[in-house]
This record gives sequence, structure tokens and C-alpha cells, in this order.
Amino acid sequence: MMQARMEQHSLTRAYLETLSNGDLVSLADRYGLDMPSELNRRFVVEELLEASADVDSAEVEDGALRDEDGEEAPEGIPETYNETFVNVLLRDPVWAYVFWEIKTQDRQAREHEADFEGYFLRVSGPRGAKAGGVESSFVVPVGKLDDAWYLCLPGETGWYRIDLCAVMGKSEDLLASSPPFRVPRGRIAVSETDLSVTAAEMLALSGISELRVLQAVDRQSRLPARCEA
Repeated sequence: MMQARMEQHSLTRAYLETLSNGDLVSLADRYGLDMPSELNRRFVVEELLEASADVDSAEVEDGALRDEDGEEAPEGIPETYNETFVNVLLRDPVWAYVFWEIKTQDRQAREHEADFEGYFLRVSGPRGAKAGGVESSFVVPVGKLDDAWYLCLPGETGWYRIDLCAVMGKSEDLLASSPPFRVPRGRIAVSETDLSVTAAEMLALSGISELRVLQAVDRQSRLPARCEA
């Protein structure tokens, strides 16, 4: 009888007050609470309310880890998203961190072809005077298992784009393109004579000539890198 009533009522103070002392002790036993039968019923009610709140909180946390279909959601960030994309993080005006992913279906469709020869990145730069007004570009071959490279950019200020491509025989298959990104001016002058008058005056006021410059040892990255001269 008590079990049927429990299924119809949530554990509220008003509901618990309607139960007999024996029912309260039995209910406490179901929640794993060891309550002596002679204990004041007020303390039993308080312990039951606290235990019920803990159970409700645990159910909410468990529900938060499940998606709309009721399946458990993965914890943390997945290693891959199974999408085809390429993106860029500009470290400074010279070096860019390029990372990409190729969807399993896209990868299998190409790598199983007899004329598949590999992947490469195409770096397209600004239309500069050195290139005769034509968009400059260079390519970097990458391995099938690669998913990130450091690339050294030519150093020209302007907008760049990086394409992820597959070589299929004599043709190129464009898989993805990065969003356009702008490389700011960042080349260091070789000498003070290369600076403008204003910049030279600011440099003199900075006191940089009095600083001791120590030779630093560059930390080697485990990622492949390519510098295009």
C-alpha cells in the first residue's frame, strides 16, 4: 500500500507527514538510510528530504550528459568531427598554423582510386607588384596521415587563403578552402636606415640600443614546418 502511494507522490514534506512511523522507516531503508524505529519522526523526515534531493540532483546531472535521443553524450572534445575543412591560426606575420580534416567518406572515395597521388596545401597570397599583379601562390605536399602544419608565409601584407587539395592523376581536386585571413605588416627592418624618420626617432627614444640581446634557442616543434623563401 505504501509503495503504491509512493509512486503517486513525490517526496515532499507534506507527503511524508502523512506516513506512519513504520512507513517512514521502511522508506528510509529503501533510500539506504539506517534509521532506528524509535528515532523522532521529524529527523527521519529531514533525512528523507535530503536523500531525495541528492537523488534528483544526480538524475539531472545524468540527463545533462545525454543528447536529445537519450544516448550518452561524449565527454570532452572529440578527436575528430568527421568533416572536411581547413583552417588557419596566424601565429605572427610570418608563421601560420594550418590544421585540417578530411571526412572519412571523402578520404576513402579518393584514396581508393588508382590515380590518387596524395594531398597538398596551396597557399594563395595577395596580388603584389612582385607577382606582376597576379595572385601569388605555392604548394606544400602533405602526408595522408598529416592534419596540421606550420607554414612560413612570404611576408607580404595582404589577404591569403589556403586550399586543401588532392592530386588525382593530372588533375587537382579541391577539397576545402580556409576563410580568407589577412597578414599584417610585420617585417623587421635590417638597419635604422630602412626606417622612416619618425620611426627612427621613436626607436632612439625607446632606449633599445642599450638593451642586451641574448641569443635564444628556438624550441623545436613536433609539427612539420615549411618556409617558402
